[in-house]
Amino acid sequence: MHIKIVKADGTSEYFKIEKLRRSLRRAGAIPEEVNAIVAEISSEIYDGIHTQEIYRRAFSLLRENEVAIAARY
Repeated sequence: MHIKIVKADGTSEYFKIEKLRRSLRRAGAIPEEVNAIVAEISSEIYDGIHTQEIYRRAFSLLRENEVAIAARY
């Protein structure tokens, strides 16, 4: 997957799925949740998406099932 994202500081880089996985795991999501969220977000991202939009979507998906984990995220 070679999708460029725009970071908060305005720079861009290629989307790294492992960064998303790591942040979800650090928040306390179980592997099944991580996989489901990563799959959902991977299908929705597009070239030029901002990291804030990715964060909001991940937060929303976490909040649907795990409010406490979403709060840590």
